[in-house]
Amino acid sequence: MTAQNINDLQIKTQILPLFDFTININSKVVLHDIFNNSLNSIEAITHRQKILEGFIQNNHLLDSYNYSFLSFNKAFNYLNSWHNPIPNTNLSFFSNKHVVSDVRDNIQLILLFFSKLELYFNHINLKCFPKEYKEEIRYFQQFLKSFNLKVYTSSLRIRRLKFKELKNICKHIDDLYKSNKISTFWDCLFRFEAYLSIAKGTCKHGFKFPEISPNSLDLKAFYHPSLSSPVKNNFKICNGVIVLNGANMSGKSTFLKAIGLCTYLGNLGLAIPADNNSTIPFCNYFSIGINKFDDISNGYSHFMNEVISLKDTLVNAKDSKFCFAIFDELFNGTDIDDAKLLIEKTISGLSKTTKGYFFISSHLKNLNHLKNENITFYHMECKLEDSQPMLTYKVKKGWSQINIGKILFDNEGLNELLG
Repeated sequence: MTAQNINDLQIKTQILPLFDFTININSKVVLHDIFNNSLNSIEAITHRQKILEGFIQNNHLLDSYNYSFLSFNKAFNYLNSWHNPIPNTNLSFFSNKHVVSDVRDNIQLILLFFSKLELYFNHINLKCFPKEYKEEIRYFQQFLKSFNLKVYTSSLRIRRLKFKELKNICKHIDDLYKSNKISTFWDCLFRFEAYLSIAKGTCKHGFKFPEISPNSLDLKAFYHPSLSSPVKNNFKICNGVIVLNGANMSGKSTFLKAIGLCTYLGNLGLAIPADNNSTIPFCNYFSIGINKFDDISNGYSHFMNEVISLKDTLVNAKDSKFCFAIFDELFNGTDIDDAKLLIEKTISGLSKTTKGYFFISSHLKNLNHLKNENITFYHMECKLEDSQPMLTYKVKKGWSQINIGKILFDNEGLNELLG
C-alpha cells in the first residue's frame, strides 16, 4: 500500500492515536509499522488476531504494565553500546573509582529494570496465545531468568553489588551481547509492547475482530471511530462494482472511509469498528482515493491522480491480486460530459473484473442504466419532510432520484430573486 492510500484513510492522524499507549519510541515505531503493512495471507491475519486475543484475555496486563521511561532509556542505551567494562586484569579497573561507580550504577539499574519486567512476564497466561507466540514469550522469561534477578534485587535493597557479583553479571551480559541475544530481546520486547498497546485500544474502543474470507464483505453496525455520535450501517455485498450516489453532505465520503478503514484494519489482523460476526475479504492490493486534491509536488492534477490510481488498480487486478479500491467523486475534476463518459466506461470495465471490490461515488445523474450482475447501486438516504431534505446518513440499496440541490435552491427563494 502506498503512502497516499494510507493518508486518505487518515490512519496516522485519526486511527493510530486510538491504539497508541506505547511507553518508548522503539515500540511506537513497531506499532506504526504494523499499521503501515498489510499481511500477505489469511493465515497470517488470523495468527495476529489470535495473538491480540491472547493479550485481551490477559487483561490484567493492559492497565498495569508500566515502567520508568528513564530507567528503560538508560538500560537500552547502555546495553546497545555494550563493551565489557571489567578487563581481565582488575588493577586498571579499580584504579578509577568513578569508573567503578558508574559501571555499578548502570548494572544495578539494568537489574532493577529487568526485575520490573519479570514481574509482568511471570504473570502472563501463556495458554491464551498461539504456539509460535508462546515461544517468543518464553524467550523473554528465560532471558530474564538467566540474570537470577530475585537474588540480586533482594540484595540491592540492603547493599550495593559486590565486585565479584558485578564481574559475573558483566560476563553474562557479554555472552548475551556476542550471541545477539540482547538485540533479539529488545526486538521481542518492542513487538510485545506494540501488541499490548493495540489490545488496550481494542478494549477501550470496543472494536471487534472480523472473520476473514477469500471474497465476502459483510459488515454489521460499522462506523467511523472519529465521529462522536456515528450513525452505524450494515452492508453486505457479493459483486464487484458498487456505485454510490447522494447529495453533498449526505455522508458518502464518511461511509466510504469507514468501509475502507474496516477492510484495511481487518487485513492487518486488527479489530474493526463494527459488531461481531462481520466478515471482510482478504485483499492484497488497496487503492483508496477519498477527498483527493491536486498533487503539486508531482505536477499532477486531481484528474490525473485518479487516472493513475485507476490504471494501477486495473494492472494489479489483471495480475490476479484481489483489489479493494475506492474512487470518491470520480472524475469530478473534469467537465461533466467527459466525466459521465469516463465513469460509464470505468464502471462497465471494472464490472468485468472478478478480483476485488470497487467503490465509486458520484453525484452525476442517470448512471443507473449500467446494469449487469456485477454492478450494484446504493445511495445515502435523504427524506423530504415539509419540502425540507432530511439526511439520515443511512446507506440504502438503489439509486436516489431526489434533486436536493434544486430543492435547496427553490427553498431559499433564488428562483424568485433571479427572475
